[in-house]
Amino acid sequence: MNFKAVIIAALVSGLVFGVSAEEDGSPGDRSERAAVAISGDADGTFVFQKAASIVITPAQDAQLLVATISDVDGNEVRRFESFPLTRGAFAFKVADLPSGYYTLTVSARRGKATFRAQVKSFAVLEAPLSKSEYRFGIDAALSWYGGSDQDLSRAIYAMRMAGVGAVRDRLSWSKVEPKQGSYTWGRFAEVAKLVDAAGMDQVTVFHDSPAWSRPSDPASVSGDRKPSLDNAAVRAFGQAFARDMGRYVHAIEYWNEQNGDFFSGTPLQYANGLRAFGAGLWSVNPTLKLLVGAASNAPGKFAEQIYLNDVGAWFSVRNQHYYGDPDLFLTFQSKEVAPLDKVAGIDSKPAWLTEAGYGLKPDGNGDRRASERAQAAHLVKTYATAFAAGYERVFYFFLRELVEEGRNNWGILNSDFSPRPAYVALANLTRALNGKPFAGYSSKGSSFSAYFGSADGGYVAVAWGTPIDEVGGAQGGALDMFGRRVVGGAVGSEPFLVKDIKKLPSSLTLPDSRSAITPKLSPIVIESEIAGARVAGAHVTEIPIPATGGVEFKIGLTKLAPAKFGSARVSCGAGPGLSAATPDLDAQFPSGASSSFAICKYTSELKVGARSYVEATVSAGAWSGKTYASVVAIPSNVARRGASLLQSPAPQFCFEWSARSSPVVQSTVEVGAVTVGKKCGSISVTSRVVSPGDGWVFPIADMPPSAANLVGLEFESSPVQGQPYPRKPLMMQLVDSKGGIWVLPLDTVRQQDGSFTHEATFARAMVAPWSKVKSNKPLDTASIKQISIGYAGGGTKPGDVVAFKVTGLRGVEGR
Repeated sequence: MNFKAVIIAALVSGLVFGVSAEEDGSPGDRSERAAVAISGDADGTFVFQKAASIVITPAQDAQLLVATISDVDGNEVRRFESFPLTRGAFAFKVADLPSGYYTLTVSARRGKATFRAQVKSFAVLEAPLSKSEYRFGIDAALSWYGGSDQDLSRAIYAMRMAGVGAVRDRLSWSKVEPKQGSYTWGRFAEVAKLVDAAGMDQVTVFHDSPAWSRPSDPASVSGDRKPSLDNAAVRAFGQAFARDMGRYVHAIEYWNEQNGDFFSGTPLQYANGLRAFGAGLWSVNPTLKLLVGAASNAPGKFAEQIYLNDVGAWFSVRNQHYYGDPDLFLTFQSKEVAPLDKVAGIDSKPAWLTEAGYGLKPDGNGDRRASERAQAAHLVKTYATAFAAGYERVFYFFLRELVEEGRNNWGILNSDFSPRPAYVALANLTRALNGKPFAGYSSKGSSFSAYFGSADGGYVAVAWGTPIDEVGGAQGGALDMFGRRVVGGAVGSEPFLVKDIKKLPSSLTLPDSRSAITPKLSPIVIESEIAGARVAGAHVTEIPIPATGGVEFKIGLTKLAPAKFGSARVSCGAGPGLSAATPDLDAQFPSGASSSFAICKYTSELKVGARSYVEATVSAGAWSGKTYASVVAIPSNVARRGASLLQSPAPQFCFEWSARSSPVVQSTVEVGAVTVGKKCGSISVTSRVVSPGDGWVFPIADMPPSAANLVGLEFESSPVQGQPYPRKPLMMQLVDSKGGIWVLPLDTVRQQDGSFTHEATFARAMVAPWSKVKSNKPLDTASIKQISIGYAGGGTKPGDVVAFKVTGLRGVEGR
C-alpha cells in the first residue's frame, strides 16, 4: 500500500509540555502554567498513516488556541486558529503534507496572557522500505545509551523508518567477563536480539580489558584503555563472543581509535591482541567479520606499524573514522589512507567508515537551526563521498542526541526522539538509492556528482555545486535533501538528488574493485614483546630499549588445529644500530604441545634518542608470518631500572610556573609551598570553561640550567578535592631553544588510591604536529628551555571546572 507516515514529536503518545506566558500577560498571569497534550493513534508510536490526525488537548480553562506547522525553512504551511476549546480536544490531519521536516507550534490564551510552546519536530515520510540496505548504517550505541526498553523500541522503529540497515553498538569486555571464564552478556545481548529481530545487521566495538587480564600491572583498573597482557585471555574472549553472540552480531571491531586516546599501548601490543582475538573468533565461526580498529582521522605511523606486523590475514574489513569536511574526503582518502593500504597489501579488502558526524553548535543567539541544516547536508555528502571512495558501509554518528563533554551535540534525533533535519535527509536518501548500486562519480573543485543505479533501472545522482542540467538532464528535475522539488537550475553547496537519469556521463571515476574476503585461519598465532620494556600511555609508537648492551625480542607461537608442524623457523632481523646475535632459530613444538617460543637476541650500539626496529619472520611449511617493533634508544641505566626511573633521582627542582590555556578556558596555578622565594613543591591547576570550543590547559615553566644533565622526569598527579580530574590524559611538552615544540610520551600508571604516577625520558621526545619548527634529529636535551604539563581536547560546557594537582616533580640523572 502506498501510504505516508508521520513521525510526530517524541514517537510516543501522550507527550505533555508546558507553555509559558509571554510579556503581554500580567505578572500574575506569567506565573501560571498551561498544559497541552499531544496524542497519536493507538499504538503509541506517533507514526500516522493517511487518515491519521494529531490530537491537541489543552488545559480545561484555556479559551483560545492557535496551532501552526512550519517547514524546514521556517515557512508556515498550515495554521489553525480562533476556535473555542470548550469542546475539549482538537484534531487536525497532517497526512496530506508533502514529505519533509516540520515543526508544530501551539499557542493558547487565557485571559490576557498568551501561552506559547514549540513542539518538538516531526517528519512526513514515504512508506518504510521493505528491506533496508546494510550500506546505510548508523552509530547508535544502544547498549550504552539506548535507555529503557520502551526507548529501545522507539530507536529501532526510528531507524527502520529512516532506512537504516546496519547498526553500530558498544561492548565492554570488563563488564561481560568481570571474572575470568564467566561471561555475562546482559544488556548487550538484549539489544542485539532486538536489533536482529528488526532485520538490521550489527557491528559492535570494545576498547577496554579487565584488570585480571593484566596480572603484571597490579595498579590497573578494570575498564581502562590498556590492552590485555594475556593474549590467551583475548583469544578466549573472541571464542566466547563468536559462540554466544555470533548468531545476532555478525561483525566486531577490535578496539576503537587505537592511534588516539582510546588505546594505552603500542602498535606491537595492538597487533598481538588483534591476532589473538581473530584466532579465537574464527576458530568458532569463520564467517564473522573482524574489523581492524578504526583510525582516528589519518591512520599515520601507528597504523603503519600495526600493518608491518603482517596482520592483514587477521581481519576481514578495514576500518576508518572521519570527522572532517566531506568535500575533502576523497583527497583525504587518496593521500592519507590509500597509499598506506597499498603498501600493507590490504587495498583489496572491503572498507567501512564506522564513524563520521557533525556536532551541532548554536550561533551567538543560541539558535541552532543553521547548524541543524548544515548537519543534514554533511550527512548526505558523507554517504555520497564515502561510497565514491570505495567504502562498503557508512555509519553516521550519532542516532540520538549525545552531548559529548559539552563540546558537540551529536545525533540526528533529539533526546525525546523527535527528528532533526538530518534524519529526514537520511530517510529521503535511503529511499532514493534503494536497490541502486554505486556506479561512479565526478569531482571537479567544489562540484561533485555521485551516480547510483544501472542501465536497466535508470540512475539517481547525488550532487552539489554543479548545474542540474549537467548532472544528467533528467526530465523530473531535482529534489533537495528534504524531498522538495528544486526550482530552477541554479544550485549551491547543499546536496540535491536527480532521479530518472537514463545515461551516465562519459567521464566518470569508477568505484574501487573491492570484494568480500573470507579470511583463511593462519596455522600459527604470533605474539611478541621486548623483554623488560615498560610501555604505558596513549600515542606511543616506539618501545624504549637500552642504547648499549643486549636486547631480547621474545617470540611466542601458538599452533592452531589442524596444523601438524613439528617446528617453525624464526629469522631475526633488525634496523641500523642493532645486530642480531641469533639470526636464525628453530622453535620446536614438542609432541602434543601447541605452543613454542624463541628469543631473538641483539646487541645495541645506538646513540641515545636514535630510532630503529627489530623484527622476526616465522615460517612453517608454505606459511609465513611476521612481527615487528619500532624502538628508541634511551640511557642504558634508565632502561634497566625496572619498576621506577628514580632509584637515583636528582634533587627536586624549583620552577616558576605560569598559567597558560586556550581562549575558551580560564586557568590558574596555585603553589603548595614556597622555598627561598621560589615556587617549589606541589602545584594545583584549576581551569574554568568560559565559552564553547576545544580547550587546552598547559601551565608552563622555564627549565633551570641545573637540569641540563637530566635524562628524564617523574611526577605524580592527583585530583583536587571537590573538583573533577581531566578526562583526557595528561601530556608533557618541551620547548627547545629554537622554539620547537616536542611531545614527551608519559608512562602513566593509575594507583589504587586514584592518583597517577608519570615517568618520561627525554630521548623519546617527538616533534609535535603543531610545532612550527620541525626537526629530523633527536631532541638535544641541552636545548630544553621550557616544560609544560597539562591536557588538550575534551571541551566542556561553559562554567565547568576541571582541576589536577602535580606533586614531586623530580629529575633523572644520566650516567
